[in-house]
Amino acid sequence: MEDKICPDCAEAVKSEARICRFCGYDFQLGSKPPSGQPTTVNVKRGMNSFESCLGCLGILLLLVLFAPFMI
Repeated sequence: MEDKICPDCAEAVKSEARICRFCGYDFQLGSKPPSGQPTTVNVKRGMNSFESCLGCLGILLLLVLFAPFMI
């Protein structure tokens, strides 16, 4: 599978993509939606609070386990 190039922003996207994930260009319509309309571009979001808490607990556990060897 080859990537295709978005004609609006020139980014490489998957050949199966219907909408450019970078700018919202719609390959089926051949244009971008008007700026007032929401696009269906996927946005990667940060970690939620549960994932952040697990990360902090993991770091704390590593510190507790390896602290005696650091002295």
